[in-house]
Amino acid sequence: EYIIKTKLIIRLLIISIIKKILYLNNYGLLDCY
Repeated sequence: EYIIKTKLIIRLLIISIIKKILYLNNYGLLDCY
């Protein structure tokens, strides 16, 4: 049960990071990369 909870938390973190990256990309703030 502990492993399942950590997997869900990690998945949420990854999704939030991806959303932030896409959000920044939409506004052209990551053009330098």
